[in-house]
Amino acid sequence: MINTSLSLNENQISLLQSSIESLHNTQDWERLTEMIVLQGIRLAGGGKGMFLVFDQSLKQLIPQASVKIEKTESKKIIKICRELLDHDEYREQKNVTHNQIHFFPYKHQKIFSGVLVLLSEQEQLSYEQIKLITMFMQSVSMVVENSRLYLRMQRKTASLTLMNQLHQLVNQFSFQEFLREIVQNLGEVLSSEMCGIMLYEPDQNELVLQKPAFGVWEENIINQYRVSLKDQSNAKDVFLSGIPSITSEASSERHYNQNLIKLFGVETLITVPLVVDDRRIGILHAINKKNGYFTEDDMSLLMEISTQLGVLLEGALQLKSTGSSEFRRLEIEKYLISQLLEYLIDSDKQNLEEAKKISKTLGISLTPHICVMNVGMYTNKKWLGVIGEEQQKFMVNKIKNILPECVINFNGDRIVIISSHKAEIEIHHLSSTLQKELEKVVNRKVANKDNQTIEVYIGIGQSVDALELIGNSYIQAQQILKILPRIQDVKKIAYYPECGSWTLLSKLSTHDDIISPFLKLYLSKINERKDSSELKETLDVYLRNNGLLKKTADELFIHQNTLKYRLEKLQNLTGFDLLDSEARLNLMLALRLEHLC
Repeated sequence: MINTSLSLNENQISLLQSSIESLHNTQDWERLTEMIVLQGIRLAGGGKGMFLVFDQSLKQLIPQASVKIEKTESKKIIKICRELLDHDEYREQKNVTHNQIHFFPYKHQKIFSGVLVLLSEQEQLSYEQIKLITMFMQSVSMVVENSRLYLRMQRKTASLTLMNQLHQLVNQFSFQEFLREIVQNLGEVLSSEMCGIMLYEPDQNELVLQKPAFGVWEENIINQYRVSLKDQSNAKDVFLSGIPSITSEASSERHYNQNLIKLFGVETLITVPLVVDDRRIGILHAINKKNGYFTEDDMSLLMEISTQLGVLLEGALQLKSTGSSEFRRLEIEKYLISQLLEYLIDSDKQNLEEAKKISKTLGISLTPHICVMNVGMYTNKKWLGVIGEEQQKFMVNKIKNILPECVINFNGDRIVIISSHKAEIEIHHLSSTLQKELEKVVNRKVANKDNQTIEVYIGIGQSVDALELIGNSYIQAQQILKILPRIQDVKKIAYYPECGSWTLLSKLSTHDDIISPFLKLYLSKINERKDSSELKETLDVYLRNNGLLKKTADELFIHQNTLKYRLEKLQNLTGFDLLDSEARLNLMLALRLEHLC
C-alpha cells in the first residue's frame, strides 16, 4: 500500500498505483527493466531515461534498459553515474540532480542496488514529481529481485538441458561439430549473439580461438585471434587469474584485445575461464547481449556452465587425439588432402615433391592425365553457401563411387576435385554422371530455406599430364564455374578448352566503359526493333553454325527462305557483311558480351 499521508492528491496516487502495478504484471527481465524506465518518464511528465543495476561482485553499474537515449549520450550518463558512485554519500541519498540529469537510486536489503536516470523535458522536476518517483523506486527493489529469481530459475533449467544434450553429443560428433553445438546453444541460453572458445596451446604458449566462433567458420578470420600469454589482453588475464570479466563498453577498455573487438563487432562481453580439476584449459567468451547488457547473473550462470563445459571439452579433445582409429584416420586424411591440394595448386617445385609424398601416403595415383573440377550449388540466382559435415560426407561417398581415383576438398562454397583419367573423353562421361548424381543428393539432403530447386554446376580445367600444371587447371576450373550459369548453349558442365571466348569475355564484361561502345556499334540497331530477340537468336545460331543455311534453319525450325529474309534484314540494319569473317567474329563477341552483362 502507498502511504497517502505524504500529501499526494488523488490523481497522483492513482498515477503512482498504476505505475507500480505495471511492474508487478511483468516477469520478463528485459521487458521489466524497460518498463521501469517508461514509468519513470511517465511520472516525470516526459523525457528520456536509463536503468542501471549495481553488480555487487564487479562493483560496477551495468546498463539494463534505455529509452530515447543515443549511444553517445548513453556513454556520458554511464560515466557520470560511475563518478557519482565513487562518493559514498550519493548512495545514501534518495535522489541526486547533476547538470539537469536526475538520479534515483534504489536499495535491496539496505544495500545500494541500482539507479534510474531521467532526463526531463523540464529544466527541473517539481517537488511532487520527485516524491512520486522516489516512492515508485521503493517498489522497484522487490519487483526487480523477484524477476531476477524467475530468470535464474528459467536459465538454470535451460543450462541443465543443454549440458545433458552436450553429454550425449560428445561421443557422436566431430570436435568442430561439438564446438558448433556449444557456441550456438550457449548463445541462446544467455540471450547473446554468439559465443567463442579459446583453448590453451602449451607449445606456442598461446590462447587460440577455435572454429567455429561467434558464428564464423572462415579460418583466415579465426586465425587472426591468437593471444600470447606475454601480451596484454583480457583473455590472458582471465585465463591466468581465473577471475571472470564483464564489460558493456568493450571498445573503450584499454586492456581488452581490440583486434577481437573490431574483428567480431563486440560491444558487450563476458569472459570466463574453462577449468578442469583446478587446471585451466582455456577461456569462454560471450558477446553482445541481445536487447540490453550482461549482468552479474549472466556471469554467474556462465561460470556454472564453464565448469561442466571444461570437463566436456577435455573429453572431446581426448577423443579427437586418442579416439578410435577410424576417427583418427579421417581427421588425418582430411588434413593431408587439404595440404595436398594446397601444394598442387601452388605448383612450387619443393611443394610438388611434398605433394608426391602425400599422394603416396594416401594411396592416390595422379597419373597419367589429371584435371581439376570445381563443383558449385546454385539456387535462386546465387551460389549456395557452406554445407554441414554430414552432407559433405554423403557427397564425398557419391563422388568416390564415380571417381575412385580423386582428391576432394570443400573450399568455401565450392567442392574442389582433382581426378585422374586415361582419356579426355572420360571427363565428359564421368562429369555428366557426377552432375546428375550430385544434383539428386543436394536436393534431397541439403537444407534450402527458400525451397528452391538446387542446380549443380561443374567447371572443368584443362586435362594436364604433369603435376606442375595442375595449378593452371585449377584456375581454369574456377573461372569457368563462376560464369557457367550465364553461358549460352552450355548445359551444367563446362570443359575450359571448349568454352573459347566465353572465359575471356567474362572478365571483360565488368568493364562497362570498354564494352558499352562496342555493344552500341554492333547491336544498337537490332535492339531498337520490336523483333530484336528473334533477330538476335537467328544471328547467334547462324554464327555458331559457321553460316551453314540448312543447319541453321533446321535448328531454328524455319524454312531456308525465311532464314535468308532475316539475314538480309540483319545486313541492312547493321551495315555489316555477314560473309565477312571479321564482321562475324565481332557480332558473335557482341552477342556473348551482351548476354554476360
